[in-house]
Amino acid sequence: MRRLLPLLLALSLPLLPAAQVEVEEIGTLQESFGKAEAAFQAFQFPAAVEALAPVVETLSRWEAAGRLTASDEALLQRSLELRGVAFFNLGKLEEARADFARLVQLRADYPFSRSRAPKVVRFFEEVRAQWTGTLALDISPPESQVFLDGRPLGSGGVRQVPVLKGLHTVRAVQSGYDPLEREVRVEVGTVVPFTARLIPNARTIYFFVQPQGTALSLDGKPVGTADRPAAVKPEWADYARSIGANPSAVYVISAQNLPPGEHRVTLSKPCHAPRTFLLNVVLDRERNLPGFVKPITLERRTVPLEVVSRPSGAEVLLDGQPAGPTPYLDGSFCIGDHDILVRKAGVGEYRARLSVPEGGPFRVEAVLRPTLLWVGFTRGPDVAPADLAEASAVADGLWGGMALFNGALSEETDPLLPDTFFVEGVEPSVRASTAALLCRKYHCQGLVAGLMERSGEEGFRFSLKLLAPNLPGEDLFTVTGSPAEGAAAAFRLLDAPVLDFDLSEILAAGDVAGGGGPVLLRDLSSRGGPSPGDRILAVGELLATSAPDLRSRLRGVREAEVRYLHDGKETSVHLSASAFHRVAAAGPFPVKRALLAQQAVLSAETPVERRAAALNRAFAEISLGRPQQALEALEGVPEEPGEPGPAAVAYARGVALLHLGRTVEARPFLLAAAGDPGATLDGLGDLLAAPLAADLLRQLPAPPPAGASGTSP
Repeated sequence: MRRLLPLLLALSLPLLPAAQVEVEEIGTLQESFGKAEAAFQAFQFPAAVEALAPVVETLSRWEAAGRLTASDEALLQRSLELRGVAFFNLGKLEEARADFARLVQLRADYPFSRSRAPKVVRFFEEVRAQWTGTLALDISPPESQVFLDGRPLGSGGVRQVPVLKGLHTVRAVQSGYDPLEREVRVEVGTVVPFTARLIPNARTIYFFVQPQGTALSLDGKPVGTADRPAAVKPEWADYARSIGANPSAVYVISAQNLPPGEHRVTLSKPCHAPRTFLLNVVLDRERNLPGFVKPITLERRTVPLEVVSRPSGAEVLLDGQPAGPTPYLDGSFCIGDHDILVRKAGVGEYRARLSVPEGGPFRVEAVLRPTLLWVGFTRGPDVAPADLAEASAVADGLWGGMALFNGALSEETDPLLPDTFFVEGVEPSVRASTAALLCRKYHCQGLVAGLMERSGEEGFRFSLKLLAPNLPGEDLFTVTGSPAEGAAAAFRLLDAPVLDFDLSEILAAGDVAGGGGPVLLRDLSSRGGPSPGDRILAVGELLATSAPDLRSRLRGVREAEVRYLHDGKETSVHLSASAFHRVAAAGPFPVKRALLAQQAVLSAETPVERRAAALNRAFAEISLGRPQQALEALEGVPEEPGEPGPAAVAYARGVALLHLGRTVEARPFLLAAAGDPGATLDGLGDLLAAPLAADLLRQLPAPPPAGASGTSP
């Protein structure tokens, strides 16, 4: 039992990791060295020797085992030095000689500094001389870095270095020079000269420029900016004066260590014409002096800048600084790259990076659009993180290039934020309040979040939700596809126009037997175009031979020059789809339609535009279940002729009143719409208001007899 007791006690103690034991041991050695140094300072040399014994013994054992670190080796060297001096002061010269010899073997050029007593210094140098020879270095340039057997010696120049007997490797390096490496053998007691001159492989060039702040790029890579005048350095100032320049008025850019050969130099500064030229760098292999480029002055250049917006009266910010309202004109605007922001409360904004060239006036036509915030995708349980990352990268890249909206990327750090809009159990009020909070923060009119789920074995289903503050409900855009293709398709669906039409819809034509070509079926005479029955001759330079051929040529075309025959006389008209203001009386995505309609209402500048925008807003509000807001959108709508006309407005008012249960008030508006057989809802005559109004009237209860009291339900 007595034999087992020590073993049991040992097993009961916690085992410490080897690294921890080593750290604690190092701490003990350093503590011992500190005690030895204190004893040495108090002239208690025996105590110093005693304290240093375990330090030297332990570190020597580590060295033999190959586990001595650089800091451990430095501690061993200092311990041998201190103990050797202590032995010397005790008269134990052989012990001192042994420690000094061991120290020299560790580092032949050790900088002995423990004692300044001439006897001790001389004794150490005698010991060193018994083990070393001398390497007489002469290395240029003097600022080069020198290494002996991989250990840094410091800078070059002329110096003598003690080294142990044997073969040694000297390496010298300096930026702008070829590295040098050479072996040298040294015997004890000999002085071996080592002379080396590094060969230049590059040259420093100083560019003298005006004005201050000029940027330099070489071969397409930025190098630096001229922020210091030549007066700050004597060599720069001397050169400036030698060419008749004021050292305080020219600025210097330093291009360090350019390789020989031809380099493309570009000097640039905002508001100045850039200078680009080729510079041939030739090496100075004798002295490697820097080269100087004579002062180059960049010319200040400006152009007139005009910024107009739709709608006007928007705020213009140039490079983050307020400039004024639109229309905005600056007669002396700097050329170069600039950031522009045009914004108007309640309408949206326009952002762009302008590259303003030299030459004539520069004009910016800013169409303000609603801003949507993208908060990212969440994923279903079967979607791999790599697939989600691929889809997210595509989405982030597309977000800033939408046609209908400005895109803002969320900088929120909450990775679960997109879950808020898809996880079951989250109240609609929470989603709405979150969207409102983020839109206030990011100055956006709507928020979009995405869900990526597995669909089948290889495909994915992408769902985008669009929410807007102060608008009820959500729009859902859903597509399927691969991570990249599906994400792109989802955003194309979000960004697709509510009414996407081209000239094939506007220039409706048909073939008549013996007519010799397609004839127009829709009256465009009010817009300076052909009348029904006029024969269409050509679209641009392409002849129209039949109605199908005409539709094919016009599909996807937004504007074109159209030639036609009217009353036997050939004439032409330039037609543009954007000149026709269409109305969507129904359709999907009411939140999206409401956002775009609100922007159109605020941007409208003509009576026809205002009427079409108000109708789109009213029909979107009805789709959202807000008939009262639809009536408010129709207040003050212009009554001037044009398509869609007053009858279309009357129809929209009647529908909104019916949704409010105000049947009696709705009837006269529906009667007005039904009484105009030419009234159109879509602006092209394809969706007539009269039949729709008549159908609603048939569904209403009969009006009370004249003079009767009471109201219809």
